[in-house]
Amino acid sequence: MTLQTLTRTTQKPLDIEDAELFNATGIVTLEHEISPAESDRRARHTSKAAARAATRRYLSNRDELGRLVLESALGDERASFALECRSTSIATSFATPMRSLLLTLTSGFGGTSVTVSPSLLLHTYPAMQALVSEVEDSGAAGLWQPIGERSLSIGKARHVFVSADHPVRDDAHRFTPNVMVEVVGAHLIPSEWFEKVVVPRCSHAQLTLVFYGQRGAKGSIFERAWEECRTYGSIS
Repeated sequence: MTLQTLTRTTQKPLDIEDAELFNATGIVTLEHEISPAESDRRARHTSKAAARAATRRYLSNRDELGRLVLESALGDERASFALECRSTSIATSFATPMRSLLLTLTSGFGGTSVTVSPSLLLHTYPAMQALVSEVEDSGAAGLWQPIGERSLSIGKARHVFVSADHPVRDDAHRFTPNVMVEVVGAHLIPSEWFEKVVVPRCSHAQLTLVFYGQRGAKGSIFERAWEECRTYGSIS
């Protein structure tokens, strides 16, 4: 766009200082009158952002965070959490007891939870093995059974594992989660794949969403969750 085109488009002549600024930087900032509708829209946006910020809370107590996640998963209101952790193994150690407990507590009515991870070998298989060990150690060794390639069940309850790098058409695609969806290593999962595969299955009104990851990856799923979730914190 030339200087003349910019002048015609804005219908505001550039003075000498404007022209010199444009020639030096290629950028010129012109003040435009804001319409009442745009002013109102901006005010509403600011008000919503302030209200969301006022209701957010940061926690670092591992036990309290675990209690809140469980209460949400077993409750009637949809909630979301963003939990920062240095590694996916920390997320697995934190989440595994909750996964086991939810399988037991929802076995009567058919609760379904899903864990989404970046890598089948690095994240999904270790998480599956950890859950099996936790279930057996809790005294339910004779109650659980495998369903499909990457899920296990107790009664009517089911926990499904999904890998971003190696998805398959199994239980993860045939069943809709109604208890909890965990996104482990959320900073490593491609946003496009997540929006296409995972988000459409997160429509249940009472679904709890938990994002585990590391900050710093601009535009990542975890960065968005960190800014938007009402409860956020760190686990170690």
